[in-house]
Formats: sequence, C-alpha cells, structure tokens
Amino acid sequence: MTINQKTMAMIILAAFFFLALTSAAIPAEKIAFVRENNIWVANLDGGTQKQLTFSGKMKDPANFFPNLALSPDGQRIAYSDMKNIYLLSTSGGEPVKLNLPGMKSAEHPFFSSAGSELLFLGTMKANAGAAKNKASEQETSSISMVELDSGKVKNIVVTTYNPEMKPPYNLPSLSPSGGLFAVQDGATDYSGGFGILNESGKVFFHFPPGAADETPYWRPLFSADGKKILCFSPATNSKGSDIIYLVDIDRGTKTRVAEGLWPTFVDNGRAIVFERWNVHSIERDKSSKSDLWLLELREGAQAKKIIANAASPAGQTLRTVQATEPDLKTQVGPEAVWELPSHLYGSFTGCDEDLECLMAVMKKGGASPQAMAFTRMMKDNGYLQKFQEMGLVDLAQVFYPSRANTNWAYFLVNGSPPLISTENVANSSIDITKDPLYASWSKRYSDLSIYDPAVFQQMQTLPDGGQSFIFAYALLDGPRAGKEAGWVIVAFDFDGQGRFLKTRLVRLAREIPE
Repeated sequence: MTINQKTMAMIILAAFFFLALTSAAIPAEKIAFVRENNIWVANLDGGTQKQLTFSGKMKDPANFFPNLALSPDGQRIAYSDMKNIYLLSTSGGEPVKLNLPGMKSAEHPFFSSAGSELLFLGTMKANAGAAKNKASEQETSSISMVELDSGKVKNIVVTTYNPEMKPPYNLPSLSPSGGLFAVQDGATDYSGGFGILNESGKVFFHFPPGAADETPYWRPLFSADGKKILCFSPATNSKGSDIIYLVDIDRGTKTRVAEGLWPTFVDNGRAIVFERWNVHSIERDKSSKSDLWLLELREGAQAKKIIANAASPAGQTLRTVQATEPDLKTQVGPEAVWELPSHLYGSFTGCDEDLECLMAVMKKGGASPQAMAFTRMMKDNGYLQKFQEMGLVDLAQVFYPSRANTNWAYFLVNGSPPLISTENVANSSIDITKDPLYASWSKRYSDLSIYDPAVFQQMQTLPDGGQSFIFAYALLDGPRAGKEAGWVIVAFDFDGQGRFLKTRLVRLAREIPE
C-alpha cells in the first residue's frame, strides 16, 4: 500500500469513527403513537419501536381526540385517560399521575417549547371557582397551565357550560414563543373551526372567518415561526375526504397539504406525521386500521409510510424559532412606519397592552418586522405613524388608537437612551414660575397646568454639535377642557454623541406659529 493509500484509509477510518460518535451523541427524534389502545414510541423513521403501556386503556383510536403529547427533548410523554394526566418516560417504567389542585378532571395535555410546563383542558371542582348554581347545573371548564417542577396551576381561560353539551374549547395548544393559544371549537361534534387566544382569553383570530361556514378544522397546532396553523378537516359524508391544511394567520387563507387525519409537526416544523386509514372515515369501526405517514413540507415531497397499525401520532413539541424582528435599540428608520388597516382597528385596540396579541394583529395588517419591533420596544399599544430623520437623534410620531383624548405623541429615537417620550413634562423638573410672564398670568388664571400632546416646533444645532428639539405644550387654566392661557416652550437637549442631557424650559409664549 502506498503512502497516499494509507493516508486515504486513515481519513476514511476517521470519518467513520466521527460519524459513529456523532450518531451516539445526538439522540434520534422520536414519535409517540397509540397501537391497540397502548402507548408506543419509535424513532421518526419508524425504527426502534417500543411499547410503553400494557393496560390497553388508552381511548380507542377509532374514536376521536388523541390525548398524547411528547416533550421537546423526546424524553417524556404526557397523556390523559380523560380524567387524569400522566407523565411517562420514553425509556419505559411506570406512569406518574400529576396532581392538579382544583381540577375534577384534565385532558389534552400539550408541552411548552421549553418542556417545563404543560397546557391542558380541565374541568374545575366547585370549591375551586367552578359554578355553584345547582339549578342550572353548570360545569366550569378551564384552559390551564401547570409548572411541572412546582406543580403550580395557572388558569388562563375559565368558562361555564351546560354538562349536556361539550366544553366550548377543545384540544388547546401553545405557540412556540408562548403567550398565544390555539383552541378547537368544542361545542359540537362535526362543525366549527378554531380560534387563537391571548393570555387574557381574547379571541383575535378565528378560522373559518364566516359563522355560516360549518366546515370542521380540528387540532390546531402552531408552526415553529408562529405564522401558520396546522389542522385537518375530517370527512363529513361518504363522498368527502380527510384533508390536512396549513392556515396562514396573516392572510386568513388555507393551503391543502395532504389527505389524512391528526397531523403533528416533526423535525421542528419541517415535516409532519399523520394517520391514514384503510377505510373511509365514515365507515370506520373498531376493526379498522390506520398507518402513520411522514411528509416533508417542501415542494414536490411525497408522503411515505413509516409505521404500520398505528394512530394518534404526537411529535416532539416545537422549540422556539429565533425571532425575526430586528433589534431596534440601535436604529429606528422609515421602514418601521406602519398604518393600522381600518378593518383591524377593533382587534388592535382589544389587545390592550398584550404585546403578543399586538404582534399578531400587526402581522395580519402587513406590518414590517421593524414596525413590530418598534411597538415591542415601546411596550404599549401604539405604533410608529411618521418618522423624520434629523441627525444622530431623530423624530418619531406614534399613534395610539385606544386613547380617548390624545391619540398621538412624539418620541425622540436613535439616541442614548434609544427611546424618549415627550409626554408628561408636567411631572418633570420644568418650573414655569421662573418665566417673566408667569407673574402676570398667575393673576389672571387660578389653576395653570401643562397638557400633552407636545407640538414640534424645530430642531436647533447646539455649539458642541448636539441637538436641541423644541416643543410647545398647551398651558390651560384648570382641566383639559379649560381656557387656553398660552404655551410652554420646552427643549430636549442631546450632546454631539446623541446622549440625552436634559429637559429645560425655554420660555412661556402667548402664541406659537401655526
């Protein structure tokens, strides 16, 4: 063997050794499923199938509503027997029942993207805040979250319903970034779609949008970037088919993905696994069989069968995708300007100060990533309406749709600190009593007060190259509707490096230029 041949052999041997180490260090992605009423787990390619429960008490997969969830690391399964929720290691062993204070029953578990919390649908006990009206015999349903380490339960949405009907929500799931919940309409068997709720329980998106459309869209799951919902429509008659869809939240449109049922994301959202049955869903009975199929979410991909005689797949919960919004702590520009579409006015104002709700509405309204980042930086329910470049520090006008009196305000941006509001100068160190006009004005007016909004006048360049932004504020006698006495002229000064120095009184004025 020549030296070159020896060298090549060593390279090949090293490569095989590296691959062996790599495959041993990185665990294969798993998929959980139900087979003959027991829980199984396998690698995503269908290999290394392992039975985890042997009681045969899992709900028959020929019926609906699978109750499996797989943790993001693939190490734990959460499942429900329609009354309690259990945790089970994918390595095997006995299941552990979760203690859920205040709950009469719990089902439909769903792991958070960190794996530290579990979302579920609960029925609350009467002494835990549930309805006590015996005449109406109301039940109380909750969408709740439990911290797996502490056992602390947080009830997110609580609703009452007639026990002869189904709870209003079903199959809740959590967005990878947290803060948003997708829930299936639960009041009927074969109609209704799904909604997206914020942590206050407000529904700001529903699909299908028309109340007259009774097409079922079940088991809503967020995509990794939070922009789409994976769901399916079971056939409702002998001529129909079971169809899997991706729904674009921004546009409110659906895209057909494949024929099948109960899809779940795998490969962190790059593929799905779903059921396909050997008979039409209308003809299905306990003797019917289904297989699990894998489909990559790319153009031209074909579904392939990975596991035979299996149902109710649960993929590893998606982890959070890196945020696409830019960091605006360094620069705000005209690309952050946005205008709220009129048809989304109610959705935006309904968010109050819930940032995740605001982000979802802004996405739907076509806001740029920069516009969304600006609102997130403000931590308030406003948006950048106008931007004017002025030098190191620039001028931004923000619009607040929810306000009753003053709907807009100026901010000074791109300096240090990066965001300075011009509001509430009345609570600053501005002392109007030092101006020569104050003595005579105080004799004419008994209750002089400074009011927003600031009216921009001009920007002046300071001797050191800094900037001084001049604003005028109304000076009223009494409350906001009081008599106008004059104007307070105030300067916001920055040094030559864009660092904020101070707010100072320039003068009092009887009038300001139009």
